Amino acid sequence: MKRLSGAVEHVLKVQAMLVPIAGRGSKAARVWKQRFKIEPSNSFAKVLAQTVAPQVERLASKAKQVTKDLEKLFKAAEEPGQYFDGREFRDRNKKLLDSPKAFERDTFNALAAIKGATFGGAFPDCNRPEVKATVRAMNEYVVRFTAFKVALNRV
Repeated sequence: MKRLSGAVEHVLKVQAMLVPIAGRGSKAARVWKQRFKIEPSNSFAKVLAQTVAPQVERLASKAKQVTKDLEKLFKAAEEPGQYFDGREFRDRNKKLLDSPKAFERDTFNALAAIKGATFGGAFPDCNRPEVKATVRAMNEYVVRFTAFKVALNRV
């Protein structure tokens, strides 16, 4: 079960990406809403304020629960002798894996909305620290959680 402990090490990397989403996500949404108030005719600002901002606010509020579930998952993996193989670990901890998976899906959808609104390019206020940190953390969460899923499936 050495592979299990290796796979679960990815949990720490995934958790690290939840901190900026929880801390700066609502601030980024506020920035987009303020931009729309300033420039109501800007189509990018409209999509970001009306479509993406609510998604990011939801992600920011869910990040705390996902962090708790990942901590429980990490604690469950500290005793790998309890599990016969990776499938048993995944089956026993299915509930703990559900919220990070849903969070990944929601994060991916929010990123797709951002890239769809801006055609993958720069968008209003993209260099503001709140926005930049939030979008980067969302990208990294998706990448790192995917790496975690792959490592867990190899066990």
